[in-house]
Amino acid sequence: MTLNELKNPPEIKQFKDKYKNVSNAMANSPLKSAKWSVEVKKIMEKYGLKRLGQGISGTVFSNDKLPYVVKLFRNDMGYESYLDIIESLRNMDYDDYSGNPFVPRLRGKPMRLNPSFNIVRMEKLKPFPRNGYDLVTLIRDLIRICSKSGFTRAQDFLNSILHPEQTQDKPSSFGSYLNAERLRTTYYTQVKFISNHLEAFYDLANNIESYTGSNKIDLHMGNVMMRGEIPVIVDPLVSRELLTKESYDLNEYIENDLPGVAKDVPEKVTKATPWTAVARFVPNIVSNLKDKGYKMIAYGGHGVAFWTSVKNEVVKIMLDDKSAGNFLAWCEKNKQNPYLPKIIQGPIQIHPRVHGVRMEELTPVNDIGDVFEVVQKLRKINFMLRGDYGKGKKVQEELESIKQEDPNLYELAAYLHSARKTGSIDLAPTNIMLRGTQPVFIDPITGG
Repeated sequence: MTLNELKNPPEIKQFKDKYKNVSNAMANSPLKSAKWSVEVKKIMEKYGLKRLGQGISGTVFSNDKLPYVVKLFRNDMGYESYLDIIESLRNMDYDDYSGNPFVPRLRGKPMRLNPSFNIVRMEKLKPFPRNGYDLVTLIRDLIRICSKSGFTRAQDFLNSILHPEQTQDKPSSFGSYLNAERLRTTYYTQVKFISNHLEAFYDLANNIESYTGSNKIDLHMGNVMMRGEIPVIVDPLVSRELLTKESYDLNEYIENDLPGVAKDVPEKVTKATPWTAVARFVPNIVSNLKDKGYKMIAYGGHGVAFWTSVKNEVVKIMLDDKSAGNFLAWCEKNKQNPYLPKIIQGPIQIHPRVHGVRMEELTPVNDIGDVFEVVQKLRKINFMLRGDYGKGKKVQEELESIKQEDPNLYELAAYLHSARKTGSIDLAPTNIMLRGTQPVFIDPITGG
C-alpha cells in the first residue's frame, strides 16, 4: 500500500472533509476529541492497518505485510519540528553509520491529508522495555548535558557510568540520579553504543534544544523505541500550545462518556447490590478507554490502571474500595511527601461504587533490593505503633528518633496504622513503584 492509495478511498475523503477544521471542532478533552481517532481506527482497519499506539497528537498503524508503520498526526508544531530535525540529519555520516542512528528512518516525505491531518511512513521499531526507566532517564539527562554543558561534559557523564573506576565523578555530579549499576549491567550495550556514537547524539541533542522555544521536551518510555540494541528517539517534542489545549479531565469523561458505558449497571446501587453486577461496569470502562487509545497497564481485584502519553499520566479506575480511595484522597492533601504518588486529579466518583483518579506515571520495581530497606523500616514502624515491641520508654524514644530522621516515612506509617481499622496493610512489591530512585507506595492498604 502506498500513501497515495490512502488519499483515494471514499472513507478517507469523508474523514478528510469532516475533520478538516478539527482544531476548531475539538473540545478541550482528549477523550472527547478522540472521536476522530476512533473513526480513523475503523477506516484503517478496513485496509489491514491495526493501531499500535496513540499519543497526544498522533496514532501509529501497522500491517505485518508492510516493512514500515504509518503514523497519522494532526497539526503539532512539536512533531513537525522533529520531522525537520530528522530530515536535516538524514544525510549526515558518522564513522561507521550513515545517517544519525538515534532518529527513525522515514519512507518518503510526510504528506498532508487536509488542513488538520498529516501522514508519514517510518521504519518498524521494537517497543522500549517497560522496565527501562533508567535508560530513558539517561537519554533525557544526556540531551540536557549536551545542549547546556557541551560535548566533553557529556563524555565525562557517560564515563562516570561505564567506567566508575577511572573517574572520581558520579552521575549525581551531573545532576542525574540514575542507577548507574543497573545501566552498567542491564543496559551496558545501549549505553556503550551511545558513548561510541556520541557525536551523532550530540548533534541530535542540540537540534532538539534549538526547537524548545515553542515546544517542550517530552521524553518518556513511550517516545523512545529500539532498533535492535539502539535506542531511537521517535517523538521528543510537543507543542507548548497543544499542551495547554489538551487536558485530560475525568469530569469531562463522567459527563460525556459514562452515560453509555454505565448502561448495564443497576441504577440503584447499594451495599446489597451483588458485586458481580457492579463489576460489569469495569469491562465497559476498559473497552471504552482502549477505544480512545489508552493502554491498560495493570489490574487487580479492585482496580484497573491505564497509561496515556498525555502529560505522562496514569488513569486508575477503582471499584468499591473505600480504603484505596481514602488513601489517594490523603495523598492529595499531603503532596509534599515523596513516598506518596502525586495526584493530578481526583479521586472523582464515577458511580456510587466506582471512583477514578489521575496520577503521575511511575516505573516498576525490578529489583526488590531497591526498596527492601525502606519497606522493612515501614513495617517496623507499624509494628512499633501497634505495640508489638511493647510501649516502654526505649520504644517511644526509638519512634521519636525515626520520626526526626525520616518524618515523611513516619507520617505514612502513622496513616496506615490509623487506616487499619477499615482496611488491611498490603506492602507487596506490586504496590510499590519508583520515581527515579525514590520508592513510592501506590496502593499500601486495601479493603473496607
